[in-house]
Amino acid sequence: MEPEAGGRGGARRPGAGPPSTPPPREQERKLEQEKLSGVVKSVHRRLRKKYREVGDFDKIWREHCEDEETLCEYAVAMKNLADNHWAKTCEGEGRIEWCCSVCREYFQNGGKRKALEKDEKRAVLATKTTPALNSHESSKLEGHLTNLSFTNPEFITELLQTSGKIRLLDVGSCFNPFLKFEEFLTVGIDIVPAVESTINNSTRGNAEIGVTDTLDLLDEKQAVNFCAVGRKPKLPDYMCKSLRYCFSHCLYLAMTRLEEVNREVNMHSSVRYLGYLARINLLVAICLGLYVRWEKTANSLILVIFILGLFVLGIASILYYYFSMEAASLSLSNLWFGFLLGLLCFLDNSSFKNDVKEESTKYLLLTSIVLRILCALVERISGYVRHRPTLLTTVEFLELVGFAIASTTMLVEKSLSVILLVVALAMLIIDLRMKSFLAIPNLVIFAVLLFFSSLETPKNPVAFACFFICLITDPFLDIYFSGLSVTERWKPFLYRGRICRRLSVVFTGMIELTFFILSAFKLRDTHLWYFVIPGFSIFGIFWMICHIIFLLTLWGFHTKLNDCHKVYFTHRVDNNSLDRIMASKGMRHFCLISEQLVFFSLLATAILGAVSWQPTNGIFLSMFLIVLPLESMAHGLFHELGSCLGGTSVGYAIVIPTNFCSPDGQPTLLPPEHVQELNLRSTGMLNAIQRFFAYHMIETYGCDYSTSGLSFDTLHSKLKAFLELRTVDGPRHDTYVLYYSGHTHGTGEWALAGGDILRLDTLLEWWREKNASFCSRLIIVLDSENSVPWVKEVRKINDQYIAVQGAEMTKTIDIEEADPPQLGDFTKDWVEYNCNPSNNICWTEKGRAVKAVYGVSKRWSDYTLHLPTGSDVAKHWMLHFPRITYPLVHLANWLCGLNLFWICKTCFRCLKRLKMSWFLPTVLDTGQGFKLVKS
Repeated sequence: MEPEAGGRGGARRPGAGPPSTPPPREQERKLEQEKLSGVVKSVHRRLRKKYREVGDFDKIWREHCEDEETLCEYAVAMKNLADNHWAKTCEGEGRIEWCCSVCREYFQNGGKRKALEKDEKRAVLATKTTPALNSHESSKLEGHLTNLSFTNPEFITELLQTSGKIRLLDVGSCFNPFLKFEEFLTVGIDIVPAVESTINNSTRGNAEIGVTDTLDLLDEKQAVNFCAVGRKPKLPDYMCKSLRYCFSHCLYLAMTRLEEVNREVNMHSSVRYLGYLARINLLVAICLGLYVRWEKTANSLILVIFILGLFVLGIASILYYYFSMEAASLSLSNLWFGFLLGLLCFLDNSSFKNDVKEESTKYLLLTSIVLRILCALVERISGYVRHRPTLLTTVEFLELVGFAIASTTMLVEKSLSVILLVVALAMLIIDLRMKSFLAIPNLVIFAVLLFFSSLETPKNPVAFACFFICLITDPFLDIYFSGLSVTERWKPFLYRGRICRRLSVVFTGMIELTFFILSAFKLRDTHLWYFVIPGFSIFGIFWMICHIIFLLTLWGFHTKLNDCHKVYFTHRVDNNSLDRIMASKGMRHFCLISEQLVFFSLLATAILGAVSWQPTNGIFLSMFLIVLPLESMAHGLFHELGSCLGGTSVGYAIVIPTNFCSPDGQPTLLPPEHVQELNLRSTGMLNAIQRFFAYHMIETYGCDYSTSGLSFDTLHSKLKAFLELRTVDGPRHDTYVLYYSGHTHGTGEWALAGGDILRLDTLLEWWREKNASFCSRLIIVLDSENSVPWVKEVRKINDQYIAVQGAEMTKTIDIEEADPPQLGDFTKDWVEYNCNPSNNICWTEKGRAVKAVYGVSKRWSDYTLHLPTGSDVAKHWMLHFPRITYPLVHLANWLCGLNLFWICKTCFRCLKRLKMSWFLPTVLDTGQGFKLVKS
């Protein structure tokens, strides 16, 4: 069979004769020509595609000129094509020779005289055919023709005189092919020269200057090739116009950008000044409040602290403005703001509540609250806040520390209660910033319990409300405005060292034990002993069991997280994110079960707190407010990780490189001259699919490569073993990915060795056998010539979750625009699309040589990732918890079986089925990190 245009061999069809075998050197030369032409065509296709997508020619050309690697590769390929292929393979006269013959005909053999005589005749004819012109227009035309001087024989003779070699400007020539002709004085210019004789002009401005300098080499007689005939080139005018245009255009852009920047700066400055106003207002309120207390109580300590506070703020200002020590200045001022506001809260004001200055202080504090909320809201609406993963900001931490230090002015027991309350407030801020599922209920409980008299809340509730609201505003608003993902929000915790995270579990256990001991103080109350003693005994034991499970769950979570960290630091060069690694390690399944267990712990804490309620014990209430957000954060972490992490997946790839077949339709060995090319292409497919498995953390069962094909029995045993794989924890994988590239029949069946075939029905029968009582899904990726029949057939399946991603190769294609499609082209593009977030692959692009097509079963949209069943919970319990906790298994199973919103879920499922059957999306996200696509 004759090779196709472009140098690629076409696939043989059944019934065709034996393939023709060209000489090895000829075949190697064609392969090299195909490779070089592919480089050139790919650059052209990429530029056309970018222009269609972006439309900004200047930007595209600028980026193209900056891509030195592509330009050098293009220049070398063009030179090799011209020197080693085009010049040797063209029949008759080549393109360069044709250009030379045309130039000789024009300049040396009378062509120029003929052209000038034609122009003269046209000019004379134009003067005779314009009698209707008015006198003004006629005079303008005559003056114009006189300037051209076509009727002046001396001018024509001057133009026809030759002086030496023909001077040639070859624009866009990287290898300067006309230099070898002696009759030409050649100057070649290009953005990336392949030879030293070509001038480098890599930008527009340089190109204009290069053309100008080159034209200076030409006299007026020979510059006529580049200008209008009979007119001298007016390069200074052109350059002046270009410079004037460039200057005015750049000035306009600069002024427009300056206006935008000023607008942004003015808006940003206004918001920043609003924050300054809130801070200054708060400072005035603190100073006025402390002054009133000193004036009414005559306490000299207040005056000393007040003067010292002003002195510290002055030092902070000096550090900021004169020594540029912004961090130290802000830290010092925030610490003293918290301390002074704490003093304003804890100093007794009962004797002068109705004083005018005290009332003014209250109104100033209320104004500070309003300004602080308004500033935070405007900053977030305007987009001036850059959210970063953090637990507590420096400002929040220092103000909390300053407030806690101020509480030491009270008695030890009261001071300890306030310090614990400050810790509880810090835990609540973290809970809100992490967007925990129960953060808002915790905020409500905290606000309700905050003003109990037993908590020893400050004497000035307005000042304390100002402190509380100013700290809560940012994390509360960030529940809506923060766009950080789950792993980004929890990054300060998830990316901590192994020892720090282990110590956090120990610290959590100590806090829980302290709360239990404080709850036991309720037993001293003999007033309701018949209720307290039995209630505490029953619910205390329940609390102990739940929190042993809680601590063991946290410890097991950190154990699995340590395993994920090992993989993460090993594969950091592959840009694998921690959440993708956690998904591959089965962390989602662990978190879904742990979420229910932590919920039991939270419920047990609420019940024990209600049974042991001590309204007169401020330390108990403060510890209760610490434990609630702490357990709420653990519940929120497991809930969000269980919702956002992908499921586990396993993959198996089969590559059978048989593009040629015998007359009976069976795969046969390739001719020797095609072995090297096909081996390279098949190896590229294997590397691509292994990259796909590694990037998406898909467990690899194997990648089989067979040049002689696989028998039916061998494939049967391998596929059945693949389809029954399970995770390390026991349950089946959520997704099974099967990749096949090889010979297929017209109806889509895989062609196997020995004349056997594999139908889709057979594969589905094996899948149903292994997946009968489970809800895993199977994704089949086909890179073959006949994958469309399977795509159509899978849409009729109703009882399984099956998807087929295939490719459709264009039958007719313009070889000037693109190379003929071959097996492996789809795999390369599909893997690049799913593994490179910055790819520029457009599947809906017109004229694609390889089009993507996919189909899904009818129930595909109903699929949800594997949820823990009763047996899964039981296995998890046996692996991680002691036997004494087994009775809670039934309670966990009962909670898993609750389905309170089944009506809404049913309606939503019907809508998704309708969408998938009638409006199949162009890109379908599988939830595993990769996508199915169609053109």
